[in-house]
Amino acid sequence: MSDLDADRETLRRLMTRIVLIVEGHTKERTRVRTGHLRRSWTTEVTPTAERGFVGTNVIYARYQKNRPLHEGVEDSRAQIQAELQAVGHEWLERMKARIEG
Repeated sequence: MSDLDADRETLRRLMTRIVLIVEGHTKERTRVRTGHLRRSWTTEVTPTAERGFVGTNVIYARYQKNRPLHEGVEDSRAQIQAELQAVGHEWLERMKARIEG
């Protein structure tokens, strides 16, 4: 695997972890009557891993003004920051190895 491929894979793994963290917190914040809305939250990461999405196709979610999603993002900030720091450290170590080796 080339260095660039390794960096892309790291980015893909990071974005996948981030959207799953947000999805989990969003589901925790979703009010439940039948559970349909809570179960409907899904994630997607673009092929280049530049963007990740958390969303639902349930029509009545918009009547909650996406409050569960906004609250889920807020609840996820600390975990996302920790993930970014861990990946940043991993990437720096790889850069040092490339420079020295």
